[in-house]
Amino acid sequence: MPKATGWFGIGGSRDHTKVHFVEDSAPICRAPMRSAMEFQLCANGWKFAYVECDRCRNIANRTQRGSD
Repeated sequence: MPKATGWFGIGGSRDHTKVHFVEDSAPICRAPMRSAMEFQLCANGWKFAYVECDRCRNIANRTQRGSD
């Protein structure tokens, strides 16, 4: 999976993560996910308005500045 925005959770449960930037099926902040958690897409690509994870936001900001 290329870049995406979404959260991880367990179907039928209220157990879920914050919304993250995701690349190669994992949060870019490398937050640990339980094996039962499945990715739930919020948007294709990185959408800053949706992301709740501060670590993901900081990493994405640094990455963007480095590519300017």
